[in-house]
Amino acid sequence: MDHLIGLKLEDAIKELNNKGISFKIVSNNHNVEGDTVLVTNATQLQDKTIVLTVGSFIFKLKD
Repeated sequence: MDHLIGLKLEDAIKELNNKGISFKIVSNNHNVEGDTVLVTNATQLQDKTIVLTVGSFIFKLKD
């Protein structure tokens, strides 16, 4: 799941939903409206659930 690190949260969620993988989201900071939320870590639990740790960043991502 290392490939999820650095993705926008909505892109990571879309990928996991498309693959039918359950997940949980843990925020590691306070979000400010308009910030870009990125996946900063992804780990797999014993029950195969993916835990996405996310953080907010104030910048625009280059496509």
